[in-house]
Amino acid sequence: MILRGNRDWGCKNKMSKKAKFECAYVKTYGQLIEASKLIQMKSGSIDDEGIDLDNDIFCPECKKTHLVIVNKISGDDYIRRSTQKENPEHDPKCTYEFEVAGKKESKAYFQKKNPSEIQHDLTQLLKEDIAVRERDPNAPKIMRKVNSEMVFFTNKANNHVRKRVPQQKLTEAFAKNLKSEHAGDGFAKYYYGRVKVLKRESKKKFENYQILSSNGLVFFSLGVLNNLKDLTETLSKASNLKVPINLAIYGEIKFNRIYRDLVVFNENCCVIRE
Repeated sequence: MILRGNRDWGCKNKMSKKAKFECAYVKTYGQLIEASKLIQMKSGSIDDEGIDLDNDIFCPECKKTHLVIVNKISGDDYIRRSTQKENPEHDPKCTYEFEVAGKKESKAYFQKKNPSEIQHDLTQLLKEDIAVRERDPNAPKIMRKVNSEMVFFTNKANNHVRKRVPQQKLTEAFAKNLKSEHAGDGFAKYYYGRVKVLKRESKKKFENYQILSSNGLVFFSLGVLNNLKDLTETLSKASNLKVPINLAIYGEIKFNRIYRDLVVFNENCCVIRE
């Protein structure tokens, strides 16, 4: 069931221009596997399933460019393109080759989007994320289609340049490293992932929830206008039953005193799949 309502982050004024790899193509298995799973395999915290983690992971879209798992002392491991000289370039049309749109470009892009178009994008992101997580055989095809819709043309020095729509998967690493100076880069974007919900005290105009990772790390406090009944009922149900949900949301994470929040004013800006 889908109910409606309301990938790359960096420091506030210095957002990474390259898309982050939230999954990779394991060529031997012919599957897309989540980056978080591959990183856990590399660290030895879960079984590696016989995957050659040094040589058998590639760009999830074009499947040509070799990727590597980068281990950092801070624990914020991630996957990036290998810097080996013989490593093939991405296909020219591969969207991972495009820069991520910055603040000005993103604001202009989202101003042109109507609520139903935003809802469509959020639904597609969840469709892709679920397919990858469940290792659906059609996941590569779904990803290519979704990624092709997540790019747009923008003007740069009188030239039309393609950029990726800013989006962020809600992962443990993101929750651990999200600081006040990193909150949302100062503009709204797409956030999506498998999350837990904890209902908080209701206010005069809003129902309040904490959006958490599977291990209880806080992503943000979510405020939803209390007249968005379908959305608040679904979030409250997930909180009461203590069940995870698939959430995709459009908005800006802001810091208010000691917590970070994101507010939903329009039901089309949030999609939930149980």
